[in-house]
Amino acid sequence: YHIDSWLQFARRHNIPLTLDQYLQHLNGRNATDSFTYLLGPTVTPDEIARLTDEKEALYRELYAPHRRPTPGLVPFLEGLRTAG
Repeated sequence: YHIDSWLQFARRHNIPLTLDQYLQHLNGRNATDSFTYLLGPTVTPDEIARLTDEKEALYRELYAPHRRPTPGLVPFLEGLRTAG
């Protein structure tokens, strides 16, 4: 989902990014390094923060249909709530 979110983010912003480029230049790197690679050295910290939020929202959107609580979590939490 991280890879897909990066590739979709790049497409939305008309930034050419292939899977090979992602794997070589973005995978395992922080947002500052990743956005500097994509946008160049003049990208500002404020831009990085805004774009990171946008990319992470896209990731959460892609991943959301696949989230499921760990078996037993809901009854456990309900028990904690009941116990105060």
